[in-house]
Amino acid sequence: MRFGPVSLAGEAGLALHRVHLTGALSGTPVDVARLDPAIRVGAAAMFAVSPGLSAGLAVWADGLLVRQDYSVANQRILAVPVAQLTLDVTILARVL
Repeated sequence: MRFGPVSLAGEAGLALHRVHLTGALSGTPVDVARLDPAIRVGAAAMFAVSPGLSAGLAVWADGLLVRQDYSVANQRILAVPVAQLTLDVTILARVL
C-alpha cells in the first residue's frame, strides 16, 4: 500500500528460531540446540529516498508454539520468552 513516498506492507506466517547454547555451568558442559516454531505477524514502513533507494522501519511479533526451558543438572539456565518483539531498520537499494 502506497501513501506518496511511503509504502506499507504487512506479513503473517510461520517462523523457525534456532537456539544453540554452549559453555559450562559449575563444571558441567552445556551444548544444546533446539528449534522453536512460532507464529509471526509484522509490518514495515518504507520511505522512498530516491527512485533506487528506500529506508524504513519494521516491527515483528512472534509467539512461540512450544515453551522452551533449558536445564542442566536440574538447574534452569534459560527460559526463552513465549512472546518476542523485534524492531529493525531496513535499507533497500535497487541494484539492477
